[in-house]
Amino acid sequence: EGVPPYVVGRLDQPGVAAPVVDLRCRLDMPQAQAGAPSVHVLLDRGKRPLVVRADAVADVVDLGIPDEPGTTEGPDARADLAWLRGAAAAADRMVLMLDVDQLVAPADRAAVDAAIAADRARAA
Repeated sequence: EGVPPYVVGRLDQPGVAAPVVDLRCRLDMPQAQAGAPSVHVLLDRGKRPLVVRADAVADVVDLGIPDEPGTTEGPDARADLAWLRGAAAAADRMVLMLDVDQLVAPADRAAVDAAIAADRARAA
């Protein structure tokens, strides 16, 4: 309960419990057609691993951009786009640079963590 719609499941393997974020949903794009290929990428971010589901992934690169302190204090018009670091044209494609630490919004993290803990407790 209270889990945002872009968190579509969880990966549960020994030592790893991570939410699965559907990038189409997070980017407010239409759902993929049934049976369309997708990839899941596990991003190991120390204490907060994350799985992203995407149509395709060409590469995952750490740009070395320093983390900025996050806040959950008060409304902020930029909060909905906190996960977007930038965009660039690459040949005939648009490349989005994502801040994976912000894909699960800070205001949603407690609900996501609680749902994962409850699922793990039920499975035990």
